Amino acid sequence: MNTPTSVYAEMTPNPEVMKFVADRPLIEGNAQAEFTSKADCAGHSSFAEELFNFPFVTGVFISGSFVSVTKDDTIGWEMIAMQMREYIQQWLTEHPVAVEQVPPPKAANPMPEAAPTVGEPVVTLKLNWMPQEEVILSAVRDLLHHRFQLLISYLKRKLETRHGWRASASNACNTHCVDDSFTCICCV
Repeated sequence: MNTPTSVYAEMTPNPEVMKFVADRPLIEGNAQAEFTSKADCAGHSSFAEELFNFPFVTGVFISGSFVSVTKDDTIGWEMIAMQMREYIQQWLTEHPVAVEQVPPPKAANPMPEAAPTVGEPVVTLKLNWMPQEEVILSAVRDLLHHRFQLLISYLKRKLETRHGWRASASNACNTHCVDDSFTCICCV
């Protein structure tokens, strides 16, 4: 039996995760289910198993009336968010239960055997400048340069039509012309 379900997508602070919110509960009570592979889903959630069939999905988290999908960096959400939302909406409409059996909670990471000694770093943070960021910055620079050139052309045309000035590379007169880039009509 179909259960009409509405779903909308919501961005999260993590750019690799998109939250899809349904208008009905997806899991019982306050339970939560987190899956990091298709094997984790077996016997617990056929919905999460289906999501892992997408090659870019690396994680699924289900809580309340939403599912958060984590993807790898092979594709951007701008390319797949709408299709993913439609797929989730269709699946939830056709299936009344998203999580058949709540998985047991995962064990927390154990404490380290020994505390770090004085002077030993507790956390190492490595920042990488990604080549794709350079490509984005280059595209932004090109776009701004192009827009600036369009603005200059627009302003020159306005000066020519409204004030009788003509853009010219000839020498400007000392009476009316401001500089060498614009020449008044009397000097043409």
